[in-house]
Amino acid sequence: MSRHIDAALTSGTSPGGRPQRIHLIGPGAVGRALLGRIGTSRHILVAATDSNGTIHNTGGLDATAVARWKQQGRGFAQHADYTLTHWADVIDNVDADIVIDTTPSVPRPAWSATLEATVLESGRNLVLASKTSLAERAAVWLGGRYAGRVGVNAVLGGTGSAFVRAVPALRTHCIGATIVGNASTTSIIDAIESGRSFEDGVQRAQRLGYLEPDPETDLRGTDAAVKLAIVAGAIHGRVFDPSAIPCQDIRTLDPVLLQARARSGRTTRLIARLTEDGGAAVAYEAVPVDSILAAPCGRVIYEYHVRAGSRHIYIGEGLGADATATAAWLDIQTISRNPATSRTAPVEVWV
Repeated sequence: MSRHIDAALTSGTSPGGRPQRIHLIGPGAVGRALLGRIGTSRHILVAATDSNGTIHNTGGLDATAVARWKQQGRGFAQHADYTLTHWADVIDNVDADIVIDTTPSVPRPAWSATLEATVLESGRNLVLASKTSLAERAAVWLGGRYAGRVGVNAVLGGTGSAFVRAVPALRTHCIGATIVGNASTTSIIDAIESGRSFEDGVQRAQRLGYLEPDPETDLRGTDAAVKLAIVAGAIHGRVFDPSAIPCQDIRTLDPVLLQARARSGRTTRLIARLTEDGGAAVAYEAVPVDSILAAPCGRVIYEYHVRAGSRHIYIGEGLGADATATAAWLDIQTISRNPATSRTAPVEVWV
């Protein structure tokens, strides 16, 4: 069986390319980390939006100062550059090249439609750290007219850039996928295997910054289902509803069983599977400790099965606020270096 491995680890990139005018939406932990990077780069922060409203300046905002403002817990409604103009209209006013969405991954009616209409339809680029809108629109955003203009590296744990390049080939050759994409549950399982409690594991995942703002999405497996829906939607060219994907709750696991597996040379991982006929499910499985699926805490595995028995494996470390920001930063730098050709991302073809 042949195997192709692309270690899509999230590292820094060279500073070359054209400076981009950036509008950031959602200055939480990931957004603030991105603001720090923007502040020390040639790129220009022209607008930022939080839950209170939007600040903007066509000549550029001090990204480092904006990050500090948010770190202090202050809303943009009190900022000197605050505007009553809706953020969607500000994008045009400041002539943003890139809009970054780092808002929480929660369902929001019409959010994906708004991003599509205001960002993509106007010819701008969209960089995502938020997952929900992509789960709804992966089939459209990662192919066809928008190909190359939607950065999803952070959404898939630092493997998104490799995935986007592979989508055209995957649509022809992929017969399934196996994903270990949830570092928070791996962290919890590691704690239980070492004899600590479930609560200890949750606290550890929280300290490492792996848990979603609503921890229940990790604990119930629904965050893994959203990632699977993104991958499945892009490959099959249709919408996969994450709420319709069966998920196993980590609280159904028996700690005694997990510890017994660990003593026998196996571990347990939350695995999201996509079958050739489009079947999708998320459940805990026992895997040998020397299997590539036994991803250590802080690493994710996206494995795509293609015809003729080949496996294509992408490994990512874009986990936690800072690493997620680094993964998104790679998308920004890629767009910066390829402004004229960003609509046609390179394709990796398998035969």
